[in-house]
Amino acid sequence: GFDETALRTAMDQIVSHHDALRIIFRPTEREYEAWNRAVGEGDLYTLDRADFRNESEVSAAIEAKVNE
Repeated sequence: GFDETALRTAMDQIVSHHDALRIIFRPTEREYEAWNRAVGEGDLYTLDRADFRNESEVSAAIEAKVNE
């Protein structure tokens, strides 16, 4: 089955290790500025769960969710 705790643990390790995955871009008056967030600086990613087990057209359902 799906182990969300294990996935979150793995994602936490990956995002903590790779600085580029913590970069956010903020608009300034003329351009955008990159900011590399620290590990303890808020949520480093979001994890949205979707259940496609009862979908007859899984590919279409995934594409609709991604486009959402």
